[in-house]
Amino acid sequence: MNVFHAGSVLVSSNRIADCAFLAIRSNAGSNCQMVGNSCARLGEVGLYAEFAFEGAVIANNLVDKGATGISVTNFNEGGRLAVVQGNLIRNLFFRKGADSPATALQSRPTPW
Repeated sequence: MNVFHAGSVLVSSNRIADCAFLAIRSNAGSNCQMVGNSCARLGEVGLYAEFAFEGAVIANNLVDKGATGISVTNFNEGGRLAVVQGNLIRNLFFRKGADSPATALQSRPTPW
């Protein structure tokens, strides 16, 4: 699922599985909520908030078998204000050919 330049979107109570890349992505979405989703067997990130987002809430989700659980990133492109709470992330794996290890949560703050 992809939320792109949209406001006040609620993505909830979905079962997403067997994706080559990610389950849910908010790209420049304002007040986007990803709540109560079950995501399994993902090639990359389970839940992703990036670029010019404002007010992302990622809560009470399950991510099982993925390279990365949750990523909140690209603050240098205007992203700000995110809450990540109460998620269950398990069974992460290393992608073949990837130089970086699997991570449960990544956040890259803007360098000042």
